[in-house]
Amino acid sequence: MAESLMFTKARKLAPKIVILSDFIRKRYGEKDMTNQLKRSATSIGANLAEAHYAESTADLLHKQKIALKEANETKYWLEVLYESGYLAEADYKGASGAVEEIIKIVAKSVSTLSKRSS
Repeated sequence: MAESLMFTKARKLAPKIVILSDFIRKRYGEKDMTNQLKRSATSIGANLAEAHYAESTADLLHKQKIALKEANETKYWLEVLYESGYLAEADYKGASGAVEEIIKIVAKSVSTLSKRSS
């Protein structure tokens, strides 16, 4: 599969979030939010991988919209974990910055695809 920039960034983010989530879970015993964070972060790349083999433009757009929603959810959980004292500022800034990049790229792609399919 030829990797798009958004997929590459999502693919690089996923293991970092898995490691970060596991660290928080082991250090603080926090399970609920870290499970949600891990689920949403890994779902971004999974949906973009599915989008690579979309059956139609509508299917491609749908998968990218789901990835965008998951990226926004990931950003939310990072914010909550940071504000709750589970995430160090450097970890928060690094992870949230990476998620913001993905959000911008996917949002632009969704916007472009939406205009083309209208």
